Amino acid sequence: MKHTQKVRLITVLACLLALICGSFAFFKWYNQPKQVFQRNKTELEAVISDYLATETLSWPELPGVQSVNVWGNEEPIVEFLTGSFGITPASTYRGFYYSVSGKPVSFQAGNEPLIPVKNGWEWKGRGDNGGFTQHIEGNWYSFEAYF
Repeated sequence: MKHTQKVRLITVLACLLALICGSFAFFKWYNQPKQVFQRNKTELEAVISDYLATETLSWPELPGVQSVNVWGNEEPIVEFLTGSFGITPASTYRGFYYSVSGKPVSFQAGNEPLIPVKNGWEWKGRGDNGGFTQHIEGNWYSFEAYF
């Protein structure tokens, strides 16, 4: 009888572990910038339409979006931050942006040149600073920056 109880307990624990690991993987995928963009696409298009018409930035509460900023002067981008992790100087930022010019840019429309890589572009800053941007659709791009 004890052997059967141990097998049941081990089976239940293994199932719980698999469920927890699967939940973390789904949560990570669900909160990736591209998925946040897709879930809020209609509202995001309205935000950009208003911004292009008035050059004023206002937005509704968007699930998964932590903050919204405009960067750059001549060719601005509207950045939607979806996550950040770490304590400066070791931080990572993730999100997506709308490029008014339609061109990809480095983090916050910085001056770092973009280097074409598989599935997107990388940029390198001073020290270990860098990042990656990838086309989503139209003038929309996702990004990850690390410092």
